[in-house]
Amino acid sequence: MNKEILLEVKDLKKYFNVRKGMFSTKSYVKAVDGVSFTINKGETLGLVGESGCGKTTTGRTIIKLYEPTSGKIIYNGEDITGYDYNKMLPFRRKVQMIFQDPYASLDPRMTVGDIIGESIDIHKLAAGKERTEKIQYLLRKVGLNSDHINRYPHEFSGGQRQRIGIARALAVEPECIICDEPISALDVSIQAQVVNMLEDLQRDLGLTYLFIAHDLSMVKHISNRVGVMYLGNLVEITGSNELYSNPLHPYTKALFIFHPNT
Repeated sequence: MNKEILLEVKDLKKYFNVRKGMFSTKSYVKAVDGVSFTINKGETLGLVGESGCGKTTTGRTIIKLYEPTSGKIIYNGEDITGYDYNKMLPFRRKVQMIFQDPYASLDPRMTVGDIIGESIDIHKLAAGKERTEKIQYLLRKVGLNSDHINRYPHEFSGGQRQRIGIARALAVEPECIICDEPISALDVSIQAQVVNMLEDLQRDLGLTYLFIAHDLSMVKHISNRVGVMYLGNLVEITGSNELYSNPLHPYTKALFIFHPNT
């Protein structure tokens, strides 16, 4: 595996303002509080922890769906932390996201072709017949039929909708994909199919993944390294096999004992 660093996160923090009490005293929720890690080109870094630990917020802050409170996000040697919308466009072509809920993440008023084609249009990658052929190719790539292009999300099962979401992420030919619990809303029988497909896509397209998930066994299966988050902090990060055979942090040990499917 290529050891060249593709994504580097340095002391990343994301605090949310909240108000408490009758006098509206301002305080903060420290959703992400000083997280640092790197992801090498072509590898999968798994991120695990209980609900509310900051996994999803970390992923969304990296792609700047949330503005970071402080810290640095460095992609391929370039600090993109302070980029505005226009500067972020090229970055968003390189880094895409697969969302957790395949029911909420697809616009029910849009056809599958328009959902996948929207990012193609924004980045001006194809038009006309070439655009249609690209969308049909992506549908086949994720295990759907090319004639699904004119259907609507409500006509598909949860697993099929997640495949549409994956096709949408692939539409701009990204280098890195943040997978935000992409299997947690799916039936157990479908989860392995989606994970195997992600592995196939990674091998075929040379993708890099940040794989956020609850299921420890699935994270072990797909990840080269695994980071464990607790209360907004990254408490342990090491090779996948090493983490599962010799967890060091007390929280990691508790996670395996009390939440085997966390």
